[in-house]
Amino acid sequence: MERSLRQLRELIKTLPQGLQEHLERVRSSAVELAAVHKVPLDTVELAALGHDLARACSWEKLLARAQEWCLDVRPIERQIPLLLHGPVSAEIMRRQCGI
Repeated sequence: MERSLRQLRELIKTLPQGLQEHLERVRSSAVELAAVHKVPLDTVELAALGHDLARACSWEKLLARAQEWCLDVRPIERQIPLLLHGPVSAEIMRRQCGI
């Protein structure tokens, strides 16, 4: 899990500064909630940091990645590809971080 977190943090360094800051704020809030609700901290941290990895991708890139990786693309996601940023982020985490 520690290796996956290191790889994820390296990916985050390549994102726009504002998105990096957003992910860190989400991580901070998620860690606080995890402590209150007694949820495994490492899992929460990975999810919080990775949820928007693909948020800065263009709509064209999101569609291309989803098709390349055989992700299910619904009609609404074809109309508004930004909705694919979550599934594409999850696949990036799986492929590049072993999560």
